Parts: sequence; C-alpha cells; structure tokens
Amino acid sequence: MMFSPEWISASSAVLALIIVAISVHAALRQLELIRISNQSATFLSLVQLTQSEKVLAALKFVYDGNLERVCDELGDAPTAEELWEKGGAALPALFFYEAVGACVIYKMLDSEIVFGSFNSSGVWSKSARFIRRYREVSSRPEALDKLEALAAMARRHREPEWPRMTD
Repeated sequence: MMFSPEWISASSAVLALIIVAISVHAALRQLELIRISNQSATFLSLVQLTQSEKVLAALKFVYDGNLERVCDELGDAPTAEELWEKGGAALPALFFYEAVGACVIYKMLDSEIVFGSFNSSGVWSKSARFIRRYREVSSRPEALDKLEALAAMARRHREPEWPRMTD
C-alpha cells in the first residue's frame, strides 16, 4: 500500500502539532513548579521574619491597643510626625503586613497560604484608626494600602457569602 505525499505531509504536520502541544504543556508545568518553589522560599522567609524580635515586639505593641491610645493622646489635630513618633514601635509589624499584602496582590504568594498563616485582619482592626489618621494628616493617602487590602481579602476569604435560608 502506497501513501500519497499529501497524506504523509498532513500526517507529519499533525504529529508536529501534537509534539508542540506536549512541549507547551511541559513548559507550563515547569513554570508552575518554579512558581511553587519560589512561593515556598518567600513564605519561609516571611515566617522567619515574623519570629524576629522587632516584629514580635511591634505586634505586641499593636495587639495591646497602643495605636488606639496614641490616637486618643494626640487628639484631633496630630501631625504626621507626631503619629509616626508615638506609634513608631508598631512600624515593623505594619510594614511587614504591607509587604505580605504586596506579595498577595502581585501574585507572588497564593492568598490561601497567607490567610491560613498570618492574621492581617487582626492587625488591621487594631491599627486602622491610626493608619487612617496618618493618611488624613500626611501627604500619603496611599500609606499602608496593601495592608488594608490584605485585611479586606482575608475577611472575604474567612466569611464567604453563603445564601441564607432564614432571616
């Protein structure tokens, strides 16, 4: 049985297309594995950073309600410098969560990993008043916006919108 040149050419083209498709699939899988590897390294670095003395002390400062006390002490018209000076002990924690928020927003880390490991909502709830006050009095209305976005994403993640059966 003899095959025509057109049939051989068409078969070769289909075979080449299949090989290209398999190669593309393998390349995409490799990229996914590289991304997972990079996420693991980034996540482990962040976990180590949360265990540093500076971040732990800053988190204690935040969770003890000190930022709220700073806002109460300074009254209605603080300057940005006064806020930063009095609330400076919290900055390592706030900047840490700002960096975590950037990692999630820019897809360097999966949100599932972060929300199960870091309490961004708790930090935001204890620091929101301080941060909003700073935004009002400074020329930086975007200050710590990734921390706020991370906390909002974490709340949506924890509290899915389920249909209600009763009111």
